[in-house]
Parts: sequence; structure tokens; C-alpha cells
Amino acid sequence: QNLNGTCQSLTYMQTSLDMINLVRSDPYSVGYTAYDNRIVQEAQSGDIIIAQLIGSAGNPVSVSIDTVEAAVRAKAFALSDPNAEGNCSPMGLCANILSPDATDAWPISTMTYIMVPTNWTGSND
Repeated sequence: QNLNGTCQSLTYMQTSLDMINLVRSDPYSVGYTAYDNRIVQEAQSGDIIIAQLIGSAGNPVSVSIDTVEAAVRAKAFALSDPNAEGNCSPMGLCANILSPDATDAWPISTMTYIMVPTNWTGSND
């Protein structure tokens, strides 16, 4: 057991299930993985605990679809306007959604890709 605050090891896991099994096997481990249904099911069964983080308003926030969506909503202006503060691309459609100002937002939300039609006509085809 290491009590001096240093990291003993860092292990990369291929899947969420691998991370769950690693956390279960070591009572002092902490895992970080994508939020998915498997993680939710395991946490609800009582086998693992999903941590809360302190959000920008100083309140604890639990990860959920709603709190990640709140992070995206808080930065939506930067996603849609290439000149907006916080936009990370001269072409627009790019924004850093970490540490959003929304009080109900998961503070370490990330997204990989979002596809947005540029010439949508209203048809679902």
C-alpha cells in the first residue's frame, strides 16, 4: 500500500469491462473509462462506485447523459460560431467542453466527433 501520494502504476485497459475488472481486483485502485451502459449497470449492482466531481459552481456532479449534455450545451456557441471565444478551429464546429460554466455539467466531459449537416432540408432521408 502506497500512502505517500505517488502513483504506483498506470495501466491502460482496452475496454470498460477490463477497467471494471481491474478496479474490482484492487481495493485501492481508481479507474477512468468512457461512460456507457455497462458502467451504469455495474455501479447499480453495487460492485463499483462512480465518483462525483466538483463542478464549476462548487457542487458535486454525477456523470450521466444529462450532465455531459449540459457541458455540450454550455459550449454550443463555440461549436456553431468560428469566431466565438472557446472555438478551437478556424472552421468552427470545434470546442473545448472541459470545465464548462453550467452548474449541472460534468466537468471532464469530452466528445470525439459530432456530425452536423450543413445543408439540412428538414427531411429525415
